[in-house]
Amino acid sequence: MRKVKIVLGLLFLGLGSMAYAQTTQASIIGKVTGPGSTAQEKMKVTIVNESTGFRTETETNSKGEYIFKEIPLGALIR
Repeated sequence: MRKVKIVLGLLFLGLGSMAYAQTTQASIIGKVTGPGSTAQEKMKVTIVNESTGFRTETETNSKGEYIFKEIPLGALIR
Protein backbone atom coordinates (compact mmCIF):
# COMPACT_ATOMS: atom_id res chain seq x y z
CA MET A 1 0.00 0.00 0.00
CA ARG A 2 2.84 2.39 0.80
CA LYS A 3 4.42 1.82 -2.64
CA VAL A 4 1.12 2.70 -4.31
CA LYS A 5 0.94 5.99 -2.38
CA ILE A 6 4.52 6.85 -3.30
CA VAL A 7 3.93 6.10 -6.99
CA LEU A 8 0.69 8.12 -7.02
CA GLY A 9 2.40 11.00 -5.25
CA LEU A 10 5.24 11.07 -7.78
CA LEU A 11 2.74 10.86 -10.62
CA PHE A 12 0.78 13.87 -9.34
CA LEU A 13 3.98 15.86 -8.81
CA GLY A 14 5.11 15.08 -12.34
CA LEU A 15 1.80 16.05 -13.90
CA GLY A 16 1.57 19.19 -11.80
CA SER A 17 4.94 20.44 -12.99
CA MET A 18 3.93 19.92 -16.63
CA ALA A 19 0.99 22.30 -16.19
CA TYR A 20 3.40 25.18 -15.52
CA ALA A 21 5.76 24.56 -18.43
CA GLN A 22 7.05 27.57 -20.30
CA THR A 23 6.52 28.01 -24.01
CA THR A 24 8.26 29.91 -26.77
CA GLN A 25 5.04 30.67 -28.62
CA ALA A 26 2.44 33.42 -28.26
CA SER A 27 -1.13 34.14 -29.32
CA ILE A 28 -2.91 37.35 -30.28
CA ILE A 29 -6.67 37.81 -30.40
CA GLY A 30 -8.64 40.89 -31.36
CA LYS A 31 -11.63 42.41 -33.07
CA VAL A 32 -11.87 44.85 -35.97
CA THR A 33 -14.73 47.35 -35.82
CA GLY A 34 -15.81 50.19 -38.03
CA PRO A 35 -18.13 53.18 -37.70
CA GLY A 36 -20.71 52.68 -34.97
CA SER A 37 -18.72 49.72 -33.58
CA THR A 38 -19.96 47.44 -36.35
CA ALA A 39 -17.96 44.25 -36.85
CA GLN A 40 -15.81 44.20 -39.97
CA GLU A 41 -16.05 40.83 -41.71
CA LYS A 42 -13.35 39.39 -44.00
CA MET A 43 -10.76 42.06 -43.20
CA LYS A 44 -7.10 41.11 -43.63
CA VAL A 45 -5.03 41.43 -40.43
CA THR A 46 -1.23 41.18 -40.66
CA ILE A 47 1.35 40.98 -37.88
CA VAL A 48 5.09 41.44 -38.33
CA ASN A 49 7.92 40.78 -35.88
CA GLU A 50 10.49 43.29 -37.06
CA SER A 51 13.31 41.71 -35.02
CA THR A 52 12.96 38.28 -36.66
CA GLY A 53 11.27 39.09 -39.95
CA PHE A 54 8.37 36.75 -39.14
CA ARG A 55 5.18 37.79 -40.90
CA THR A 56 1.74 36.19 -41.01
CA GLU A 57 -1.81 37.21 -41.78
CA THR A 58 -5.36 36.08 -41.18
CA GLU A 59 -8.89 37.22 -41.95
CA THR A 60 -11.62 38.33 -39.55
CA ASN A 61 -14.71 36.18 -39.09
CA SER A 62 -18.35 37.30 -39.31
CA LYS A 63 -18.05 38.94 -35.87
CA GLY A 64 -14.91 40.87 -36.84
CA GLU A 65 -12.74 38.66 -34.61
CA TYR A 66 -9.29 37.33 -35.46
CA ILE A 67 -6.78 35.06 -33.76
CA PHE A 68 -3.13 34.28 -34.32
CA LYS A 69 -2.03 31.06 -32.58
CA GLU A 70 1.46 29.70 -31.94
CA ILE A 71 3.37 32.79 -33.02
CA PRO A 72 7.13 32.27 -32.63
CA LEU A 73 8.74 34.75 -30.26
CA GLY A 74 11.97 36.56 -30.95
CA ALA A 75 14.19 39.20 -29.42
CA LEU A 76 15.99 42.13 -30.90
CA ILE A 77 19.70 41.31 -31.07
CA ARG A 78 22.05 44.29 -31.22
